[in-house]
Amino acid sequence: MKLSNESIRNKINRGQLSFIGFDQKRLHKRLERTQNIIGRPERRTLNFALAAKNSQCLHSEDGARLDYTGRIIIPSGSLIPDDTKTTLFRKAYAYSPERISTDTELEIHEPVVFGGAMIHHFGHFLTDTLSRLWILRELPPEIRIVFLTHAGQTLDFFLKRAWIRDTLSAFGINHERIILVDRPTIFRNIIVPQPAIEHAFRIYSAYTTSYECCRAI
Repeated sequence: MKLSNESIRNKINRGQLSFIGFDQKRLHKRLERTQNIIGRPERRTLNFALAAKNSQCLHSEDGARLDYTGRIIIPSGSLIPDDTKTTLFRKAYAYSPERISTDTELEIHEPVVFGGAMIHHFGHFLTDTLSRLWILRELPPEIRIVFLTHAGQTLDFFLKRAWIRDTLSAFGINHERIILVDRPTIFRNIIVPQPAIEHAFRIYSAYTTSYECCRAI
């Protein structure tokens, strides 16, 4: 049975809604400890970076794992020594191989942007996949974006979902601008923007770029 919007309104009120996995007290605590920062995050440009299929991060010339800002991280999984916060981004990198082979099948010389992980979970798509796209306002409209995936999904797997397709389109991103890493690849000029939002940790005002694009859909 398909419910109309009116019937849904009649059957459900706000008091019956809740955040799955979060009680109100826990939710408020997470919001209270999230830093709100005016401005945009850092960006780095790497002249050499390796990417491999099913890895969640970039790697250096000798195959060592890099953190999300393009710095080498230590084998224990401590991604930023002076920062003890744990976020989904840091967990994703800690789960990636500590070192990968430097043998590659593809070399890309054109300037590209590191977009991080392409995720098909709706919430994490909004907070993780879109978190680096603030940088696109500062770059030429034709620059391509590099995305990684952890389970061997193809680009068609993501773009067959209308909400992913429409959201990326709002950023001016079509399939021709996406590089989804599916083989060992060298990037000779890759811009690595720091995420503008990190779950239960911090959010930069630059993330409003993502919010504005989503509102336009």
